[in-house]
Amino acid sequence: MPISVTCPGCKATFNVSDKFAGKQGPCPKCKTVISIPKLDAAKPKEEVKIFGPDEGPPGAAGAPGQKTATGRPTFKPLERQNLKLTPLLGGSVVAAIIVMFALAYFLGAYVMSPYPLSDEQLLVPDLTNAYNSQMTRAYIIRGIALLLVGLPIVWAGYMVLRDEELEPFRGRSLAVRVAICLGVYLLLWGVYAVIPADYTSAWYMWMVMGPPFLLVGFVTAYLCFEFDPTSAFVHFLFFVIVSLLLGMTAGLTMPWHDAPRTLRPVYSSGEGGQLPIYDAYGQPLNDAARAEEAKKAGAKPTATGS
Repeated sequence: MPISVTCPGCKATFNVSDKFAGKQGPCPKCKTVISIPKLDAAKPKEEVKIFGPDEGPPGAAGAPGQKTATGRPTFKPLERQNLKLTPLLGGSVVAAIIVMFALAYFLGAYVMSPYPLSDEQLLVPDLTNAYNSQMTRAYIIRGIALLLVGLPIVWAGYMVLRDEELEPFRGRSLAVRVAICLGVYLLLWGVYAVIPADYTSAWYMWMVMGPPFLLVGFVTAYLCFEFDPTSAFVHFLFFVIVSLLLGMTAGLTMPWHDAPRTLRPVYSSGEGGQLPIYDAYGQPLNDAARAEEAKKAGAKPTATGS
C-alpha cells in the first residue's frame, strides 16, 4: 500500500512504496531528507464524521457534491420537531371552557353548599342526612367540573408556554406530566376546601395563606414541563383564575368573601312540620317555615294545613 509523504522543505506531497517504510531518502524536488513513516504510523486514522452532507437526491440542494456560492459543501441542518397549539385544537379548548361556564351557570344550585343547620335541626336525623348528602354531592360535582376544565387548561397551557428551543414532550410522557400537574392543582383546591373559613375569610389572611399555594403550584409546573420561572408561574395562575371565574359563575363563595354563600337544602321531616323546611332556593315549604319568615317580616302567618 503506498505511503503518503509530505516534504518538510518544499511541502510537496507524493506517494512512496511501502517497502521504504521506516527509511530516509531525498525529496525528488528539493533534495531535503525525508523520513518515511513506518507502516503502523502511516495507516490513516479512522475518520470521525461530525456533520455530513445531506443525503438528498442527486442534483438537489444539499445533495452530495453540491456547494454553496463560496465553494463550501452544503449540509443538511438538524431538524427539530415542532409542536404548537393549532387553531383547531385551540378553538376546541376554548369551546370546552365556554361549555363548562354555561354548565356552571345553569347548575349552580347543585354545586353550592347547603344552608347550615340550626342546633334544633341537627337533632333530626332526616335533616342531617339530607344536609350531608347535598354537601357530598356539591363537592363531587365541583371536583368533576375542575377536572374537566383543568385538563384542557393544563395541556393547552404547556403548548403555549413551552420553550421552543427544547424538544417538546409528546405521547405518554406528555400525558403523564399533564396528569401529575393537574392532580397537584386539584389537590391544592382540596386543601383549600378543608381549611376553616376563619383562616380565609379576610383578604389580609391570604398574605400568609397564599404564598404556600403559589409556591407549590409554581414548582409543580416548573418540574413537570421544564418551564422557565415566568412561564411556570403564569401556567398555575391561569388555572387558578379560570377556576375562580368558574366558581363565581356557579355562585360559589370566593376566597375574599367573609360570609359563605349557601342555599337551603330540600328537607323532608317526619316531625309534623314543627321544624322550618325550605327548598333549594330558600322558599318556605311548611307552616313552621312560613311562620318564621312572617315573623321576620312582622306579619301574621296564615295556616295552610301543610
